[in-house]
Amino acid sequence: MLFSKYRLGNQCYMEVAKMFGAIYDAFHRFTDDMAHVATSAFAAVCRGTNAVAFTRERKLPLVDLIRAILSRKGRSLALELREFMAHFHPGQDLSKPGYLKRRMLLSPEAFRFLARNHNRNFYADGVGHTFHGRLVLAVDGSNVLIPSTQENIETYGTSGRKGNKPQAALGLSCVHDVLNRMIVDAEVFRSNFDERAAARMQLARVRDAIGNCPFIAVMDRGYSSLPLFLWLIQQGIPFVARLRSTDFQDEQSRMEGDDCDMEIAFTPQRIANHSGTPDGDAMARAGSIQLRLVRIQLGNGSEEILATTLPRDEFSKEQVGELYGLRWGVETGFDVLKNCLQMENFTGTKPRLLLQDIYATIYVSNVASDIALEADRELAAEESKRAKPRKHPVAINRSYLIGALKDDMIRCLLVDDPEKREAMLMNLYKDILKHVEPVRPGRVYPRRKGKFASKYPMTHKRLF
Repeated sequence: MLFSKYRLGNQCYMEVAKMFGAIYDAFHRFTDDMAHVATSAFAAVCRGTNAVAFTRERKLPLVDLIRAILSRKGRSLALELREFMAHFHPGQDLSKPGYLKRRMLLSPEAFRFLARNHNRNFYADGVGHTFHGRLVLAVDGSNVLIPSTQENIETYGTSGRKGNKPQAALGLSCVHDVLNRMIVDAEVFRSNFDERAAARMQLARVRDAIGNCPFIAVMDRGYSSLPLFLWLIQQGIPFVARLRSTDFQDEQSRMEGDDCDMEIAFTPQRIANHSGTPDGDAMARAGSIQLRLVRIQLGNGSEEILATTLPRDEFSKEQVGELYGLRWGVETGFDVLKNCLQMENFTGTKPRLLLQDIYATIYVSNVASDIALEADRELAAEESKRAKPRKHPVAINRSYLIGALKDDMIRCLLVDDPEKREAMLMNLYKDILKHVEPVRPGRVYPRRKGKFASKYPMTHKRLF
């Protein structure tokens, strides 16, 4: 594949990189992913437990099936197939039953494989933003609404109020690198899943993606738990977590000042809540843990208590509060998945199709974030040369980037002529750099949700 750092010689790589600038690194990571799609190792992942799947050549080969899923735009399936075949296999058609039959053979792990490959290359290249030399990984979960079929309700459960019609939903837990807007790890569960157990499982395997990069885990008050805190300390994972007012009430009442160290004893009552479990046994052996409790005053006059293991000589009280504030990036990450990338606009109703669409959407989100990060760096270099600085710093318009990526990126990779492909990527790159938006930090708006009817919203418009 063209533009793969891992398959080109160093001289060729440097020549192409100089032509494209910083954004080339993001392009080559994506093309390296697509090169893996044609390998036998990837085909084995796609087959899963079905040893004979994708062993015979069909009208829609495995490589094209992956590209069709990544480039889908959430329209009716007939129109999706019509557009895809017109671009990539002119004069041929593909029936919906034939396409869905191929989809049912495909393991959703294929897109997790691509995501892991991309993340490994991203962090191996050392391109990430950090906070005092550490990645900031926010952990959170969200319900994803799915088609309410009997099979989905039995598989994943429902979300909604008691007495209402059942709405099928699944649980999605993500570890989000909030400074780089990359989803480091994602896992699908039943709705109303145990978020704390999911956090343990996912934080234990993030090294597979980020390598040896040091990181800080940031969690909301729903993750406040003595067993989880003990596990994080034993694993050597520094963290910042918001406490509820009912958490460690005795210790919170004994706080002297806004930043103090506190021993949290594992009393018999606290251990009894986990009696007969590995967590209870671990708490009994440990006896207690040491936490740093930090009181943060909010702009609206309220306050919150944060528990952390970060040392005071490296992270001040204000920096701990700033770290927790960065956690909001995981909320905007879910917003991008659900609204910008239309993750809940599924191809079909079968659980296997749902998982394919979810993991494919997460992969596309990471590719878009990677390209945006490199484009922002290129943009910053150009802005520094301006004779008259702008009133506000600017960043790449990510909504425009996502739409352009869905339209053009897959199409670029399928062009056989290297010169034509380079020209298409260069035009895409120039187009992305032209669409910027001002960055105004510190803006705060009152919440309007539920106050006004809005049939014609001006935000969250469809991007593709």
